[in-house]
Amino acid sequence: MLIFSCISYNLLRGIVLPLVELCFFNWQELVNMVAIDPSVCRNSTGRISFVWVSFVSVTKSIYYFNAKQSSINMKPKTINILYWVFTILFGALMIFSSIGGIGPNEQTIQIFHKFLGYPIYFIQFISWAKIIGVIALLIPANRTIKEWAYAGLFFDLAAAVYSGIAAAGKFDPQMLGMLMWIVPGILSYYFWRKKTAL
Repeated sequence: MLIFSCISYNLLRGIVLPLVELCFFNWQELVNMVAIDPSVCRNSTGRISFVWVSFVSVTKSIYYFNAKQSSINMKPKTINILYWVFTILFGALMIFSSIGGIGPNEQTIQIFHKFLGYPIYFIQFISWAKIIGVIALLIPANRTIKEWAYAGLFFDLAAAVYSGIAAAGKFDPQMLGMLMWIVPGILSYYFWRKKTAL
């Protein structure tokens, strides 16, 4: 899980936040915005939790972005670029998470069947459903189909978080690594709505 936490931390801090910063903020504003108290970010062993840092940083970024949203006038080209960047990133992450379940492979069976208790046929179904949802996001489709695709993919992410908490019997702070999937999806949906409003 430490590797997963580090990957999600690096993805959020290395890709998502700089893209948002590049389009909306200057560097000093971003540094001031994500400045946090290091004592809050320590896990039970006393080390700084990268997942917690990611969560706090993304939460502050989204809050700050929404606060400044009314004063930001983005060009249609900027909206379109950001929509495609976040949609491709979100789609790639969702396809990556579904590849193991198509077969399904032994690692996927270990996690989904033995730990979470899902039947094997459901693992295959949800994997194919995610792939179909990503295809619906990437192709030119009508508004209703895209809304359903976003809803289905977010229900999948919400179910993944809930299933992990229910199976473990408690909330593990490393589950915040799911933000790596959730944040690009939210930003993709946000920019899709802005793009269709033009």
